[in-house]
Amino acid sequence: MLKQHKILVVDDDEVNLDVIQEALDNQYDIRTCLNGEETLTVIEQYNPDIVLLDIMMPGINGYEVCQKIRENPRLYHTKIIFISAKEMLQDRLAGYQVGGDDYIIKPFEEEELRAKVKVFLRLKYEEEVKSLNKIATQKDQSTIYKQISQYFSSILYIHSQFPYCKIVCLSTDINPMLIRTSLKELEKQFKENDLLRVHKSYLVNPIKITTIRKKGTQDYEITLKDNEDNVAIIPVGRKYHTLLKNLNPSWFSA
Repeated sequence: MLKQHKILVVDDDEVNLDVIQEALDNQYDIRTCLNGEETLTVIEQYNPDIVLLDIMMPGINGYEVCQKIRENPRLYHTKIIFISAKEMLQDRLAGYQVGGDDYIIKPFEEEELRAKVKVFLRLKYEEEVKSLNKIATQKDQSTIYKQISQYFSSILYIHSQFPYCKIVCLSTDINPMLIRTSLKELEKQFKENDLLRVHKSYLVNPIKITTIRKKGTQDYEITLKDNEDNVAIIPVGRKYHTLLKNLNPSWFSA
């Protein structure tokens, strides 16, 4: 199963990085940085769901890194949790003032860290779904394309239902979003690694794929898992079999 959520851990002490990674128990796609400058370079491409951020670092400190992240509209929903040995009230307040979402004092309890990561992943997801709903009500399609690209981590799949495309974030969603466009147009607007064509009528979010199973003698179907662990089943078009196998053989069952 692909790791769905991305956590960026920033600390100038490699031992601390190892401790946090071990505490999260390989449940997430984790990347680490040793200083603020590296963080600001990595974060633009990595686009994490959560940043676990130390404060006292050489060069750009954690407060400054947080401010820079908050100035980037593409990272608007990224959650920032400070993890620091600075335990005074003024230190914690300073973290909130620059845009931090929470503050954990070192040494920390692993259970607390894991619990807070789960809470803020859920909060980020809920915020993105609300934003997608607002975007989908707009009439300016070019604006929709631009804004919806920020929320791929919440999209499960897109189903073409001419003349609309249905955007599904929850497999149990009874009121998915509809925008007046085509899958062909969506493919033009968005990168292939964000939305993957698997059928003439379906684009899927590849980070939501858990398995691709054989159905019958020649057909396959994709299992997708949403952020609440519900599953959705999507057919695979025959012309896409080889493409998917080449892209990631581990998706296919033995």
